[in-house]
Amino acid sequence: MRVAIVHELLTMRGGAERVLRVLADMFPDAPIYTLLYNEKKLGTWFPRERVRTSRLQPHFPLSTFHFSLNHHLYLRRFPAAVESWDFSEFDLILSSSSAFTHGIIANGKPKHLCYVQSPARYLWDRTHGVLERAGKGILGPLRRRYLSRTFHKLRIWDSEAADRPDGLIAASKEVQRRIELYWRRESAVIHPPIDDFWFTPLAPNYELRITNFRNPQSAIRNYYLIVSQLASYKRI
Repeated sequence: MRVAIVHELLTMRGGAERVLRVLADMFPDAPIYTLLYNEKKLGTWFPRERVRTSRLQPHFPLSTFHFSLNHHLYLRRFPAAVESWDFSEFDLILSSSSAFTHGIIANGKPKHLCYVQSPARYLWDRTHGVLERAGKGILGPLRRRYLSRTFHKLRIWDSEAADRPDGLIAASKEVQRRIELYWRRESAVIHPPIDDFWFTPLAPNYELRITNFRNPQSAIRNYYLIVSQLASYKRI
């Protein structure tokens, strides 16, 4: 079976890229399609000879960076780029999507199975927060107006493109809820892989104590553990 793997952006190392790495190990002969590729950051995980970039790569001024809010200025070009790929030589497409790759066009020949990290959050449940942050500064009002129009057009495309995959896999029950709410589609939940050192058993009499550095004599017993990339939009 000829398999192709598709991922939005290979410009940084994050949770979605770790999932992609597992898929790439499962299918070592499958080429990896991506909109933009940063070989310096991800070449050891995804070698250059295995990666097929989009038509945007040679002309994109920020192709070697992680964009955060800045990449929203180029969002309108991404749907057409993912739709331009030709997968007619393959039997199966495995896509990893958090914004656009669920919208690839398979034309019915290869089956398309999409692993959904989440429907694009800036288009749905976090739109107002993104627009609020984009609206700050001297050029903020212009940037906010531009993004508001862009998001409206992309939401229409996103809803239509959500019908294209033959099957959807959600990364969590919360993502499954978003898929049903925004895309009106069913999905199966397969949680991302995780390093097993998080589950090392503790001794029966072990008491977890976290030092309060402001008051070393005390300990914090009620706490939250967040294992995440410290991206500004996550508001950690």
